Amino acid sequence: MAGSDPRQLLIVVDALTQSIERWLYSFASAEENVRRGLQDAQDAGRQLLDQTRQAREAVEDLQSRTAAATERVDVTRSDSDKALALAQKADRRALDAIGRGQTRLAEWQAGLARAEESLALAQRLLAEAQRQLAAAQAMLAAAQYELSSAGSALTACLSSYTVDQQGNRHYRNCSGERARVERAQAAVHAAQHEVAVARTRVDMAAARVARARAVVQRCQAGLDKAGRLLTDARANRLLTGDALQLGLEAHAVADQAAHRLQLAADEVAHLDQLAGQAESFAASTADLIAAAADQLPALAAHLQEHQEQGAQGRLDLELTELQLRQFDRADGL
Repeated sequence: MAGSDPRQLLIVVDALTQSIERWLYSFASAEENVRRGLQDAQDAGRQLLDQTRQAREAVEDLQSRTAAATERVDVTRSDSDKALALAQKADRRALDAIGRGQTRLAEWQAGLARAEESLALAQRLLAEAQRQLAAAQAMLAAAQYELSSAGSALTACLSSYTVDQQGNRHYRNCSGERARVERAQAAVHAAQHEVAVARTRVDMAAARVARARAVVQRCQAGLDKAGRLLTDARANRLLTGDALQLGLEAHAVADQAAHRLQLAADEVAHLDQLAGQAESFAASTADLIAAAADQLPALAAHLQEHQEQGAQGRLDLELTELQLRQFDRADGL
């Protein structure tokens, strides 16, 4: 001490004291920062846990709503499938009805053509029978005229005679006139038979024409009915076609909804995975914070020990400074 300048020692001691004070402040600040950082970490951890719980609740809500929407879409798709199947069945029935109607219409058209041909033939036969009847009637009239002429000739012959000188009457030989009458009678009988036969043919031909005309009318009525049924079937086909188109559109919409819902379900599954990862991260973070909190008392004790050592050093320096100052005063400095 005697070989040193006490004032220099005071400066050194003062500098050491300030260093120890700064060191003690640093230790105190470090402890406070650690405690504050741990508190912030704990607050952040609790916030992270709250956020992960909220995220889990949101994901579970999305899963619930997605499941409900999936159920509704499944019901809708089932209904649309049934409606589409019914529409397709109705459309096939309508097409079958059109096919049957076209076949039936063609059958009635062919039947009408045959009936009209039969009617035309029956009319031609009737006209021929009527011509034959007229000819037979003309022959009968001619035969009747010949019979009348022959009868008149025979009557005239029979009433004709001559008187000889003795006053006796001599009648003519009327065998020729009689033969003529007999021939005329036979011709009349034959003509009457031909007329009767011709009239029967006319009646039969007229009946055939009536039957053919009835068949034509029946075929025409059937053709008209088949045409109306075909028109109705085509109109019904338009309705079933529209229904089928609507069913196809509804089915497509249901498929699109199912596809979008599947994408949403995949996204929810991804969110669930992310939520699980967040929960795992939050749990790991909580474990780390808990471990840090567990180590904080030991760190605080260590810092406290260093603070106590620093405080003791500062006291020692203050005592040294006091002794130096006393020494300086004793030396008259």
